[in-house]
Amino acid sequence: MNTPLVSVIVPVYGVEKYIERCARSLFEQTLESIEYIFVDDCTPDNSIEVLKKVLEDYSHRKEQTIIYKMSKNSGQAAVRKCGVLQASGEYIIHCDSDDWVDRNMYKEMYDKAKLGDYDMVICDYYTSDGNIHNICSSRTETDKNIILSNILTQKIACSLCNKLVRRKCYNESFVFPTYNNGEDLAMVIQLVVNSSSFAYTEKGFYYYYMSPNSITRNVNEKNILRNCHQACYNAKFVSELLVDKYGQLFANDIIHLKYLKKNIMLSLVLKNKYLKEWRKIFPEINSRILFVSSLTIREKIKFCLIFMGLYSFLLGRKKYN
Repeated sequence: MNTPLVSVIVPVYGVEKYIERCARSLFEQTLESIEYIFVDDCTPDNSIEVLKKVLEDYSHRKEQTIIYKMSKNSGQAAVRKCGVLQASGEYIIHCDSDDWVDRNMYKEMYDKAKLGDYDMVICDYYTSDGNIHNICSSRTETDKNIILSNILTQKIACSLCNKLVRRKCYNESFVFPTYNNGEDLAMVIQLVVNSSSFAYTEKGFYYYYMSPNSITRNVNEKNILRNCHQACYNAKFVSELLVDKYGQLFANDIIHLKYLKKNIMLSLVLKNKYLKEWRKIFPEINSRILFVSSLTIREKIKFCLIFMGLYSFLLGRKKYN
């Protein structure tokens, strides 16, 4: 098989209910020269069996499809690394196996990339419950510094799934994250740094499924603490990378990023748990929050009240009155 134009990396774990929708949207792409890399993270259900059955309906895609099984359950970060190392396409993009894509997504994004010889093309996406689709804009200037700033402050999503990236941007200096929470941020920031040219299309090609039963909506205390730890680790990696390369250019944006990751634990803090531990997460930003222009006055006041241990008290008093 000739070198494919695009490699699509798809982690597979516990998606028996959704993998058919995802796979059909991938196999029906209007781009012919494409490589599909499904990485089975030792899924405990019948996801792979469903995938193989769907593939039977698309015989022309069989030679383009790789199904690789991890030796053990390893998590999203390791799976993405495995997929990238397997990829041979000119460009790489990721797709989560409970989501789905517009059938023209990869052709139109590739054509745009080639038209301007861009390293990265960013598109809009939808959040969806399967019936109602809400558009989410990733509109951004195509200046590298602005893109980095917008990702750090969550003005645009750090998702890998709406960004088509030239494979060479995964260069020899690329560091694959080991922690799962925030791994997309750690990867996307590096890819932006390693890219020289960018394009944006306002077309919403990607459908991000927001399941009401998603683990991201039903988390216990242990998971919250773990997620916060992992996200903060990846945020620390990102901040050190940017400081090393750009000095203090993104200082305020990095504070904003650390504020966001620190606040993953906020639901516990508001229940009067772990306040001391929360204060110790990125302690260097506590006295600098007030000077970050990208944060609202309300966010700054709330942060200060929580830090002083007054927010829950005032909230409870308001409810009581």
